[in-house]
Amino acid sequence: MLDTKVKTVNIQRKQTTLVGQLYYHADGRQHPTIIFCPGLGEDVSFVAGYAQQLAASGYTVYTFDFSGGSITGWSTGSTLEMSIFTEADDLRRVVRVLRQRPEVDASQLYLAGESQGGAVAAMVANDLNQQIAGLLLLYPAFIIPDDARKHYQDIDAIPEKIPHAFMAVGRAYYEPLLNYDIYAHLFDLHAPGLDYSW
Repeated sequence: MLDTKVKTVNIQRKQTTLVGQLYYHADGRQHPTIIFCPGLGEDVSFVAGYAQQLAASGYTVYTFDFSGGSITGWSTGSTLEMSIFTEADDLRRVVRVLRQRPEVDASQLYLAGESQGGAVAAMVANDLNQQIAGLLLLYPAFIIPDDARKHYQDIDAIPEKIPHAFMAVGRAYYEPLLNYDIYAHLFDLHAPGLDYSW
């Protein structure tokens, strides 16, 4: 049975502090690593159960709060400035930093996420391609751009502040989605051994 440890690992991105939890093993070895992204309005506590189970199965796991992604999270940043694109930037930064950590096997780095976190994980995996060994997506919210267009037909109709998922998001969340085709930014993955069954 692996001896799993947990420690807080914060990552800086520009003026933002991303607060996360690293689940690692006391054996001092590198392990295949999963970065697990919470959904909209969620913080690391929502995915802690997944992280614990994956760590118990031998993975190093990192979970973190997106900047502005939740009113309960510890990361800095306003929910009014958050979007799937700022979250993708957060995740790219997390990948860059974690690849350098001694607990992480950078050759076996996986992205995981649920709902909006799953959509963001897929977008970033598509961009980083060869750096990502695979994806674990739980009900990824690929519907986000379609949902935005259903509510707002043009940019001028978007309010500055919108109630959404038990919190308020800003114009920055919806505005870039109106002309965004998420499927044009997915499924161009060619990582060796990647499972396309999802």
